[in-house]
Amino acid sequence: MRNNTLVQISGDGTGEMKVGSIDLGQRAKINVLDGGRLISNGDTEYAGNNSEINVWGYFNTASLTVNGGSGKQLNVFGNGDVLIDGDLTIAGTSQITFGGDSNVYIEGNVVINGSGNDKLIIKENAKVAVCGNETDTDPPPAGVNKGGLNECPDPNNCPSGGYYVNCRVLPVDYVYIESAYSKESNAALLSWATSKEWENSRFEIERSVGGISDFVKVGEVQGMGWKDSITEYEYTDRNLPLIGGNIYYRLKQVDLNGEYSLSKVMSVKIDGVQFTEGVWRAYPNPTDGSQFRISLLDPAQYNQEKITFRIIHPTSISKEVTVQTENEMNEALAQMVGNIPKGVFVVELRWGQKIEHIKVLRKR
Repeated sequence: MRNNTLVQISGDGTGEMKVGSIDLGQRAKINVLDGGRLISNGDTEYAGNNSEINVWGYFNTASLTVNGGSGKQLNVFGNGDVLIDGDLTIAGTSQITFGGDSNVYIEGNVVINGSGNDKLIIKENAKVAVCGNETDTDPPPAGVNKGGLNECPDPNNCPSGGYYVNCRVLPVDYVYIESAYSKESNAALLSWATSKEWENSRFEIERSVGGISDFVKVGEVQGMGWKDSITEYEYTDRNLPLIGGNIYYRLKQVDLNGEYSLSKVMSVKIDGVQFTEGVWRAYPNPTDGSQFRISLLDPAQYNQEKITFRIIHPTSISKEVTVQTENEMNEALAQMVGNIPKGVFVVELRWGQKIEHIKVLRKR
């Protein structure tokens, strides 16, 4: 960016700006506002005095290097999320501040050179995870100011407060870790491979919705124990949240002795589900269970996608059933509705990125 340039990135969390790399000039400023997303596939570097990147939204870069110049070159506020795939290098007299309720993952090391104190400031409720195996946290590198806050092995299992935390070196060597979204099947696809495993019991797949501070387990894949050759793994998350936006994944690798390590965080942008009305019709309604069907009223809203449905009754919820056609759905419904108790129930239909709820009265 040229000198004295201001770029502001806003949004609703579903879009993003991608660039090859970032190089800031004198007094150049980027503001990633709440809901905005900035992704640099290459390195982010800047030496200009008073050049800044201020993050309230989401910022991901291959590495971050700040050289020379006065002024705080990176500031993270509010619920900002920052992922640095490589090293964070701070030189000269510059400062970086992580504050608010921000979450910061640094996959590489924190490298601090140059003069001046408090070059990396962690305050308020910010959580910073540093995964590089050359970064010590006790004591932290010179120039890191944690405000007297304690260490913690996992930022998601810490009490409230700001932390400068460390990731344990993995007992597996990853060849790659990748994530993607399949619009056709409305599923997140995770794939990874290891070149070496030592006492590896399993991989637990963890997911966080909307940010990188609330990971929960959504699945599990067994490891190989001991192996010195390449092993490929994959996991499909079909139970995605209905709201669109960004969801985050990581692998929790668990040893045979119960100890664990966390992988880097992966981001997947998913489409939101559109709630419809009047695309389908249930008849007869009310129904005694015989000859019950659901038919398509608006063909423009249906493009021959697979249909997933379930029956929701105040006393029970059926398992989801996925079929290829409307006829297959009605064959299955004919068997299920006969067992529904008297009263109102709901048939929930999902196809593509759409969902519809149809109320039905069951009579005797």
